[in-house]
Amino acid sequence: MDLENRKFNMSPIKTEDKVLFFGTAALSMTMIGYSLSKGTGAMMRFINKWEIPSVIRETSVTSVYDYLKNPVIAIRKIGERRALKESLNKLVFTEQINNKYQELVGTTTYAATQKLRTNRRNVMVYGPPGNGKSSFVRKIAINSGVHYAVINGIDLMSRNQKLVPEIQKLFDWIYKRRSNPFVLLVLKADEFFNNRTNEHIREATCIFSEKLKNNNFNSLMVLMTADNQIYNIKINDYINDFVFILTPEKEQKLKLIRLYAEKYILSVEDKYRKELESIYDEIASATKNMSCQDIEMLVKLWKILLYESKSDKNPKQIILECCYRTIQDNKKKVKKCII
Repeated sequence: MDLENRKFNMSPIKTEDKVLFFGTAALSMTMIGYSLSKGTGAMMRFINKWEIPSVIRETSVTSVYDYLKNPVIAIRKIGERRALKESLNKLVFTEQINNKYQELVGTTTYAATQKLRTNRRNVMVYGPPGNGKSSFVRKIAINSGVHYAVINGIDLMSRNQKLVPEIQKLFDWIYKRRSNPFVLLVLKADEFFNNRTNEHIREATCIFSEKLKNNNFNSLMVLMTADNQIYNIKINDYINDFVFILTPEKEQKLKLIRLYAEKYILSVEDKYRKELESIYDEIASATKNMSCQDIEMLVKLWKILLYESKSDKNPKQIILECCYRTIQDNKKKVKKCII
């Protein structure tokens, strides 16, 4: 046989090489796509696991989703937390409330939690509106070095059939953070727990009562109410501590007026210091029935009137007239509420 003159047909071999090449490429792309889909799915599950529940109105926690969505705002929250701590530490309470604050801070820190190895206490903070109940709780959380979250009872009532899943998601989210202490603040708790109008609220109340009973998820649950009357026995029986924050007395009110005057007026215009110093005591006595929030709004009003005044009136006279006019307006509001 003449091997030198033999001719081979190479075209089938070339075709098989092309099929093998494209088949390998397709398989590789499929594997890459599968890996990416699995990786994306795992990433989304991780984000959803730590995503802040929608029922939370305010929290000191910054989620992974927040960092990925807008890292600038997420980092800014850290600075806002420091500023909030400074402002909360300037709050003025009675000696009794300050002693209760020290007690709660001492049992809420991470070190105390690890040492005690016991369930957290459930606390009810009550009193007339505008006197710093929620600020009192935020102060406990921030100075204990723990995170806090705020939910609102009225907001919960509006969720209807979504209420129970959202409450379960909330407690699951808190339980995932069980390695560190946590403060859960429930605003308008009396309006929510005293409401038995539909099955969704009743079922959600049962979930809360179970969590209050078996508070083993390392959190301090605080119920905020106007008074200490929650008529749901399942909730009331599991409250361990009560804190009554009343309208401040004259001594605390004097400190508040000085604090707000320094913050809103004297830090900008020091020339009014002498006039203000001469009437602080009179204003503290005249505003005996006003809340802390009312006093802050009053001082803000002074600032506006002083800066806009073009008359020959003495600043002291402007402030006193504003003060007594505001007191009369508050009395009219109270009368309307009573009627």
